[in-house]
Amino acid sequence: MSPRVKPKADQYKRLPSGLPSREEYERTNKTAWGTGMRYAFEPDAPEGCANSWFKDKLLVAEADRRLQASADDPRLRHAPGARRDAPGVLEPPLELAQARLAKFGREAAAFAREAFTITAAGSNIIPTAAMPPVLAELFSTAAHSRARLAELLGTQPLPPNCGTVLQVVRASSGAVVAVQSGGEANSLSAVDPVYAASSSPISYAGTQIPVSRQVVDRAGVPGPGSGAGAGSLDRTLSQEIGAACGEELERQLIAGSASGGETRGLLSVSGVTSVTYTDSTPSVPELISKIGACAASTATADGGPVDSILLHPRRLYWILSQSVSGDDPRRLLDTFQNVVVSTGVPTLLGASTSEDRIILFRKDALRLFAEVEVTAHADGSASGTLSVNYRGVVKCALITRSPSAIGVISGTGLANPTFA
Repeated sequence: MSPRVKPKADQYKRLPSGLPSREEYERTNKTAWGTGMRYAFEPDAPEGCANSWFKDKLLVAEADRRLQASADDPRLRHAPGARRDAPGVLEPPLELAQARLAKFGREAAAFAREAFTITAAGSNIIPTAAMPPVLAELFSTAAHSRARLAELLGTQPLPPNCGTVLQVVRASSGAVVAVQSGGEANSLSAVDPVYAASSSPISYAGTQIPVSRQVVDRAGVPGPGSGAGAGSLDRTLSQEIGAACGEELERQLIAGSASGGETRGLLSVSGVTSVTYTDSTPSVPELISKIGACAASTATADGGPVDSILLHPRRLYWILSQSVSGDDPRRLLDTFQNVVVSTGVPTLLGASTSEDRIILFRKDALRLFAEVEVTAHADGSASGTLSVNYRGVVKCALITRSPSAIGVISGTGLANPTFA
C-alpha cells in the first residue's frame, strides 16, 4: 500500500481573529510580512508595498455585499451548519485585506486612547473608526483646518448607550460659602447646590466622495519605485473627507439649531448675554466698545471672565484694516486668551440678511463630543458607473455647562463690512 499522501496545505487560509506569527503568515500566504502587512502610506513601508487602506475597505464591503446576496437568493442559501460564505468571498486579496484592517484597527484604537489621555493640546483629534494613525493624523489636520472652534475645545468620544440626546449634569446654582457669623460655635451657612441637566441632540452628518474604480485599482495602488507619492489615494481621501467633516462640524457647533437632526450650536443656546450693536456706519471704536460691554456683562452674569472670542474672518480683518487715530482700541482683542477666526460663523443673519455675529465665551464651559466613521460603498447608483462612494459620517454633540458664560453681539453694525 502506498504511503498516505499528506494533503498539500492551502496556499491561502482563513486568518483567525488573532494575527498569526510572522513565520506562519509568510509560510501560509507566500507573502513577505513587511509587504503584505504594511500600507504604502506608512513611512517604513518596504519598497514595492502597494497596499491601500481605502481599497481594503472596499474589498471587505464588496465581500459583505456578496455574502448578503447569498443569503437573499434562495438558490445560494446553505443548509444549516454549512459554510456561509458567498461564492468568490474566500479570495487571497480579501484574506490579506481583512488581516491588515484587523491589525491596524487595533493600532488605531490604541492611538485614539492615547490621544485622549494626554494634555488638552494633543487631544484635538476627532476619533475615527479604525483609521491607521498616519491617516488619522491627516484626517484630523484637515478637519481642524476647517473646524477652528473644535480645535480650541478639543473633542471627547461620544459615550455609548446614551440615546439620541446627550445629557450632562451641571450645577445651576452652586453651594454658598460664608464666614462663620458670630465667631466660634455658631452655625455655618447651609445652602445646597441645585443641579440640572445640560442636553444637546447628537447630530449625524455625512459626506460622500465618489471615486472611479479605475482610480482605486490603478492610481490608488502605486507600484515599486513610487517613492514619496506612495499611498496618494489614501492620503488624498483622508484629507478630503476630513476637510468636509470639519467644515460641517464647525457649522453645527456655531449655528446648529438643535432640531432637524442638528446639535445645539452656540447661537441656539438660551440664557446667554445679548448685546445689540445698531449702526448704519459702524466704526472700530464703537464695535470694540460693544465687545467690552458684552465681555463685562457676561463676566458679571457668570461670575468669572470670558477667555475666548469667536468671529468671522471678514469681521476680524475689517477691524484690523481700519485706521484709528489716537489710542488704538483694538488692543482689547489682545486681552482674550483665545481669538478664534472661523468661516462657520453665519453671515446671512438679521433683517438685512447680511449680518454676522461675535461670540464671547469661557472655554471650560463648553464640552464637545465627536467621532467619525469612514466606510466604502460600491452598491446603489455608484455600481452603475463603476464608482465607489467613500463616506464620512461625523457624529457630534456640544454641551454648554453654563449658558451665562456665553455672550453674543448682534445688530446692523455687523452687516457686511466696507473695506475702504
